Formats: sequence, C-alpha cells, structure tokens
Amino acid sequence: MKPKNILYVVLSLYAGGLENGIVNLINNSSKEFKHIVCCLRNKGIFSKRLKPHVKIIEMNMSMGNDYLMPLKLARVISREDIDLIRAFTEDPLFYSFIPAMVLNRKPLIYYNGGRTFPEKKKRVLLECFLANRVSAVAVPSIELRDYMHKEIAIKKENITVIPNGIDLNRFRNNIDKKRKKETLCIPVNDIVIGTVGRLVEQKDYPTLLHIAKTVLQKKQHITFIIVGDGKLRKELENIAKENGIADKVKFLGIREDIEELYQVMDIFILTARWEGMSNVVLEAMASKKPVLATDVEGMTGVIENGINGFLFTPGDVDGFVTTILSLTQNEMSRIGENAYRKVKENYSLENMIHTYEKLYRKLL
Repeated sequence: MKPKNILYVVLSLYAGGLENGIVNLINNSSKEFKHIVCCLRNKGIFSKRLKPHVKIIEMNMSMGNDYLMPLKLARVISREDIDLIRAFTEDPLFYSFIPAMVLNRKPLIYYNGGRTFPEKKKRVLLECFLANRVSAVAVPSIELRDYMHKEIAIKKENITVIPNGIDLNRFRNNIDKKRKKETLCIPVNDIVIGTVGRLVEQKDYPTLLHIAKTVLQKKQHITFIIVGDGKLRKELENIAKENGIADKVKFLGIREDIEELYQVMDIFILTARWEGMSNVVLEAMASKKPVLATDVEGMTGVIENGINGFLFTPGDVDGFVTTILSLTQNEMSRIGENAYRKVKENYSLENMIHTYEKLYRKLL
C-alpha cells in the first residue's frame, strides 16, 4: 500500500522545542506515512537530525509578508502529491490555509505549541477565523487548549490535546561527568544548574540571572549553564558581566551534545513566562533531573510540586533561590527518579506518535 504523504509547513528547523518535537515525530513514525518538510525560510540546524530519506523543501522567504507564498505552497502540495498538511504556529497557518483547504482541498492540521499574543488584534482575529475552519487544531496541553478557547475563541471541540513525547533511549547516557565538566571549564565539585532554550523574551532569562546572582552571593560552588542561542544573547552576557557573575554563568550556545549536558546538570531550571508544554523539561526529567519551573501552561500536569519537581510563580526569585539552597543530594536523587517515572508512564514518544497517526487516519 502506498504511504500517505504528510507535508509539515514550518518557518525553519531552527534549534528549539517545537522543531525538536517535529524531528522526533518524523524520525520515529511508521512506514504508513511519508513525511516532507517545507521550511518557509531556511532549513535550520535541526534539519541535520532528520533521517536522510526525509525530503526538505526550502522556500527562502525573507522577513515580512510574502503574498505569493500561498501560490508557491499550492504548487508544492500538487507536485508532491500531498495527502495531508500540518501547519506549525501562526504564520505557516496563514500561508497554508488557502493552498491546502481551498485550492487543493486537503485536510489541514494547525499546531500551536504556545500562547498567541492577545495584543496583536489583527493576528488574533485571523488566527481565530482560520483555526475554526481547519480540519483539526492540535495543542500539547489542556491548559493551552483552554487558553486558545478563551483568548483566541477557537471552539473547544475543534481542539485535540496531544501531549509531547520523549524518546527515553536518547537520555540513557552514562558519561564521565568529571571529564565532561573539565571540557566545559566547570569546577569538578560545583553543583551545576542548567537550562536549555532560545534566548528570547518568553524564557525570561533576566530573572534566571537574578536568581543566579542571589544564589552565588550565598553559595559559591555552583555553576549555571545556559544552552541555546538567540537575539538576546549579547544583552544577557552583558547583564552577567555587570552583576559580576560572568565566570559562573556559561552561555554554551547551540550544542549537539545536549544529552550529555543534561547528565552534567544537577538541577534543571525554567523561568519562562509561558509555555505550551516544554520539551526540554520532559528531557530533563527523562535524564532524572529535578526540575524547578514556573507554573505556566503545560507545567501543572507534568510537575507535581515537591514530588518530581517544584513550581513557582513567574518572577518569584526568592522561591527559586530558597529551594535551590535547601536541596540536598539525596533529595535531588529522589525527585529525579520520580521525574523519570512520570515521563516514562505518561509522556513517551510512542504514545505521541500513536495519537497523531490515529488523527491522520481519521482525517484521511
């Protein structure tokens, strides 16, 4: 039987949680479906992680609006004999709706993994209009479903909740932590507190640096590592320098050894102002690390406070600091084990793929 062709429309396969989820889904899907990725801008670094047989199409769209893009996408859908289209985030939805559902009459799934900015009224109105007319809307958490229903006015019955899934096998690394710390220029006896993500406003790294400064005033043998890159990197590095903590906060950029870096961490921290469901939190939990995170969308169902992690109000520097300073090695180990069990039982990659493929079959 000929496999069904699924087209993934994304801005780029840049290094991020959304893109990581796309790569994991495609690489581990069944042979019932053939996956083609259409990057509206360029491929991005995560394209290297896709299996060689996965076709990637670059549209090379510049910044700003491209009014010819719907016609270009319509040609791609026709030429590649696409059976179903997936649009990830708002811009791919805006460009994909007409070529998918009007010109080619193919089912379209809209995925939103995080908040839409309610102050951008025109975008919200357009998202509401299109999302209520696509074949299905997929989100990773119940909290995000409720947010989309309340703020964007998407009908709740149109929204399917499919939690993110993690490939547990990726995070079963036994590494020489001492040697890895040495390669990162981290003192061997330091506790390592780490985070992973784009250096953008959403992640609220100024609060993380405030936490780091306060912690280091009370306890010196701690190093913070920030994995990822983005437009705020220079600004954040300057904040670290101005606060005299640049030698204890390491900006590692985009890395290909992320699984090993999780093993180096003793604590994972997330200070984000909003999320859909954080893939990096699930990865840290799969690596048996205690997670200290803000109590935002997608976290409530994942983190059980005091059992497999800790939740804080966004911006609660004192709460983060107090917990960091009070955690013992035994508590870190206990909470990390609980975190691993939570992910294994509830957020496996197999479950996520099974649910998506069931949705594909239903729409086809």
